[in-house]
Amino acid sequence: MSIIELMALSAGLSVDGFAASITDGMTFDKITFVRALIIAFTFAVFQTLMPVGGYFVSGYFYSYIQGAGRWIVLGVLCFLGGKLLIQGIAAFITKHTAKAVVAAAPDTLKEQLNEKMTVRLMLGQGLVTSIDAFLIGICLTVLQVDILRSVLFIGGITFLVCVPGVYIGRKTGDLLTDKVQMVGAIVLIGNGIWLFFKHPLIGLMSV
Repeated sequence: MSIIELMALSAGLSVDGFAASITDGMTFDKITFVRALIIAFTFAVFQTLMPVGGYFVSGYFYSYIQGAGRWIVLGVLCFLGGKLLIQGIAAFITKHTAKAVVAAAPDTLKEQLNEKMTVRLMLGQGLVTSIDAFLIGICLTVLQVDILRSVLFIGGITFLVCVPGVYIGRKTGDLLTDKVQMVGAIVLIGNGIWLFFKHPLIGLMSV
């Protein structure tokens, strides 16, 4: 897998963390640079560890899936991309109906915009946003790539996009969330199709 392909995969995978960091910036009661770093670091750590788990777990049954390698990569990336696309469309619809909700329940909204940042909350967010990364670990097994380099790319890019994501959420609210998710969907699906046709022997030879 080339650097460009790995960067595209990492960028698409970091979208969940980026969207969550935007939400955190918008809803947490107080945002400081240290808090932004903590949020970004949490998402980056989970996005680094989950692919490692998927990589080693799938390694146990690699002999059974290697023949269908490129189909697995295509299926996983298209599934994750489709999921992001649905989330983006849902976010778009929600955003355009939010005015009625705000008018009906302004006190509830005010409480949501002053949420406390806790360790339990951050760990929960990190786990939820990184579940997809476990499936990416399976793709990394099939592609027979350097797992350390791959997860460092994934974690590093996640960290780099989540820090500004917190401040974007603070300044603009959820203005960009749906757009980012739709772009991420295109990146993941496009990367899956690219790898499918570029490496017809995925799983049978190292790429």
